[in-house]
Amino acid sequence: MPGMKSSNPRTLGTGCVCLFLLPFALIGVYMAGRMASQVSSWMEAQTWVECPAVIQQVQLHEESDEGTTYSVTAQYRYSYEGVEHQGTRVWLIESSDSGSFFPTAFRQIKEHHLSGQPFRCYVNPDQPHESVLYRNLRPDLLLFQSIFVTTFGGLSFAGLLVVIQMSRKLKHMRANAERFPNEPWKWDPSTSDGEFSPARKWLGYTWGAILFSAIAIPGCLALYVMEDRPNWALWLCIPFSLSALWLTWKAIQSVQMKRHYGAFRLQLNPWPYFIGDPLQGVLTFPGMVPISPELIFELQIFEERSGDESNVEVFKETINVHNNGPSTAFEFFPPEDVPRTRHDFDGPGEKTPNWKLSVKGSDGPRDFEAQFTLAVFER
Repeated sequence: MPGMKSSNPRTLGTGCVCLFLLPFALIGVYMAGRMASQVSSWMEAQTWVECPAVIQQVQLHEESDEGTTYSVTAQYRYSYEGVEHQGTRVWLIESSDSGSFFPTAFRQIKEHHLSGQPFRCYVNPDQPHESVLYRNLRPDLLLFQSIFVTTFGGLSFAGLLVVIQMSRKLKHMRANAERFPNEPWKWDPSTSDGEFSPARKWLGYTWGAILFSAIAIPGCLALYVMEDRPNWALWLCIPFSLSALWLTWKAIQSVQMKRHYGAFRLQLNPWPYFIGDPLQGVLTFPGMVPISPELIFELQIFEERSGDESNVEVFKETINVHNNGPSTAFEFFPPEDVPRTRHDFDGPGEKTPNWKLSVKGSDGPRDFEAQFTLAVFER
């Protein structure tokens, strides 16, 4: 079948991407479970009964790897309704971290251990053998864990969803390729009629804003509630916060432009477009139109190879076209020796150029700006 390979490298690539994303998704799920366990244990412990406890042993544990983390172990005895019990649970869940909670708890417990004065513990009235020395919720730890939930978990599951959708799209395209083996423009529904939608920059900006906000907001709040604020963490939060603000502003601008101009489209005519022919088309606006007297069209062709990050510009042309309102026609004359765009069933190492058509108002991008990724074919 022309244009198709016996084995599709993208099928293997999809499986590799899933295997790559799966560990990050599991980290997000694990952190979400830790947060749920902490909150659940905190809610349950609020009904427990406070009793005096005699500290028998307490120890602070330090582990140094890339940073120092702390945890506390203790043994204590207490009496509930005349029955003696032994306890070892210090906090709601077993944990170790680099915050000040455990060193502070160790100092408090150690002071009572040396003085012999009773400390307080909280006893489960339904199961008196179950107790804890500290039952407070730790917002700084929850905020820190939420960063892993949103970044590792959220983005990984979003990536897996995208991979699944791409896999379904490729399956549908293979069926079309079987039906139209010599008409590759009919394989992909987005290129079947020569009508192209603009690049969804607003979506990229929105995802970026969500990602950086998911790191910056919990990080800043965690620093705010922490008693000992490390300077390195403060300086780390500043660039993430600034990036989140900038991406949010760009996302708002992109969404406003999308709402203002509606579903504008680029139609190539005649279609399909073959290399060597003039590139002709029409930019149409169903609603509002740019106010610029002219629209600036720029066609760029970048050539690259699979596995090579180099991106070489092989053609570039810019034309100024009078703004005809709802429908503005344009025409380019690319050379005949430029390569076609990549097909989804191309093998590795084949030329994979990108044809980008950018349009902006002559009054500047604030009036209008859009970019289209074209598909071109060989006879």
